[in-house]
This record gives sequence, structure tokens and C-alpha cells, in this order.
Amino acid sequence: GTIGDVMAHEYGHCIQSSLMGGGQGPNGQGEGNGDIAGTFIVNGSVIGIGFQSCANGLSCPGSSCRDCENTLQWPSDAQGQEIHDAGRVICGFNWDVRQAMTATYGATLGEQKTGEMWHFSRKLFGNSNYDLDDQAFDYFVINDDDGNLGNGTPDYTEICSGAMNHGFPCPTILVGVFITHTPLPNTNDFSNPYDIVATITSTEGALNPDSLIVRYRVNGAGSYIDLQMSATGNP
Repeated sequence: GTIGDVMAHEYGHCIQSSLMGGGQGPNGQGEGNGDIAGTFIVNGSVIGIGFQSCANGLSCPGSSCRDCENTLQWPSDAQGQEIHDAGRVICGFNWDVRQAMTATYGATLGEQKTGEMWHFSRKLFGNSNYDLDDQAFDYFVINDDDGNLGNGTPDYTEICSGAMNHGFPCPTILVGVFITHTPLPNTNDFSNPYDIVATITSTEGALNPDSLIVRYRVNGAGSYIDLQMSATGNP
């Protein structure tokens, strides 16, 4: 009872049990979330500093249990692994998300936003079958502000960076500008206009015609030339 982050880890098991209907979850999820609780307490990635005992019975300086700053991957480093080792995957994900959020928002707000995603992902969706990939995905769900993951979330980049570091998928972004164009054949007519026609649409609404540009250069050499496209009147 003298190492604060270890105590926080054990208290994290109580939180996990409460949120998961009395269980800890598969693939070391309870251990990983216990470690996450410890990282929030000590404001660092290393859990159990001084936990190992030396020959004199005292804590060994520099010893520790686990480090959440890692590159462990889902599912290979979690499924079938010892639960404390397996849990490092989700703790690594949370730690990387927290670092990215801190870089964007500063230490205080970045930690707060990450803590909210960590807690409410399990509070709203946790159950006995809730796995590590479910938890990582639900960070995006909690962060979403319009009920549409297809157009991203306010902190999609930060969460996705942590997910990709540990083998978790990121929701596919469906928003964008789409261009349909039939390629033009070669021509030896250098005197008459050469019309370039395309259908350009956006998932986010009407496009500004002034923003539609054709960029070309002659014979693949020299500087590019920009020409503004003209609306044809078709939607």
C-alpha cells in the first residue's frame, strides 16, 4: 500500500468490474485499464516503479512492472497472451492518444478529454464480451459530435494515430470531393478549344465554382498552368 500507481491500478479493477457488469473483459482488458488508471495518477507511462524487491527486501530503484509507452499490436500481442502482458496493448493505445491530445490541447485539457473517452467508452458500451478493439473503436464514438463517423470526429486524427500505432482500425472517412471524368483522346489540333468536362460533387454540400481548377502543362515539362473551370449548369 505504498506505491500510488499500483494502488490506482488495483482500484482500476474495481472501476472495470463496475462498468463491465462484474467482469474484467477478455485479453487482459482489466489489467490494461488498471494500468491506464495508474498512468492518470502518476502522469507517466511506467507502472509500478520500484515494485520489484531487492535482496534487502526494499524496493529496487529503477525497477517497474510495465510501460504503456510501447508498440505492441492488436491482436497478436493480446490474444493468447498472459493477461498483464496483453493489457499493455490497450494501455499503449490510450497513452498514445493522450500524448496526441496533449500536443493539440495542452496537458490539462488533453488529459481531461482522453479521460472522458476512456471512461465513457466502457460506461456506455461495456459488457462481458467487450474486447480491446471494441474499446479503441468507441473512443471515436464518444468523441463524435454529429452521429456520423463517416465524416470524422473532432479529434479523429489524434485518436487514429493511437489506434494505428497498435493495430486497431480507424473508422473509414466517407466525406470528400469526388471527380468523374472521361479521359480525353490525343489530338493534333493545336488551334481549336479542347474542352475538359468533369462531374464534381461533394458530400458536404454545394461547391464553390471559383474553387474548381484545371492544372496542366505542355509536353510534361515546364511550370503548371491553372485555368478556372466554368459551370455547365448541370448539378
